[in-house]
Amino acid sequence: MDYKETIKEIQLLNEVVKSNTDAINAATKSRDMAIQRIEELRENYVKDIQSKHKDAAILFRCGDFYECRGDYVEQVANAIGITVTKIGKRVCCGFPHYALDSYLPKLVRSGLRVAICDQCDELMP
Repeated sequence: MDYKETIKEIQLLNEVVKSNTDAINAATKSRDMAIQRIEELRENYVKDIQSKHKDAAILFRCGDFYECRGDYVEQVANAIGITVTKIGKRVCCGFPHYALDSYLPKLVRSGLRVAICDQCDELMP
């Protein structure tokens, strides 16, 4: 193979790489937009539940964890001795689902009214 043929082959390979990169970037953007939409829907769901039960610290089941968001985060974290975290703009605290039996009595004894919002379906495959 001579020099010109090698240059042409490299140019063809560069075009293939570019078209694949463009496809990957488009797929990544679509995925990111779908994830953002799911997060928005989840946040709206959480806000709706919280607005209906303003007098309770709500523990939302998220996979293998219970998570508290909103007005009661600090109280829940202090009552059971866990750390408050920030995920993006969202302040929350959480614990593994298997710890519910030990944490729930502590929350109630601290004077909190607690509501549990369990997950019925998988959020994402």
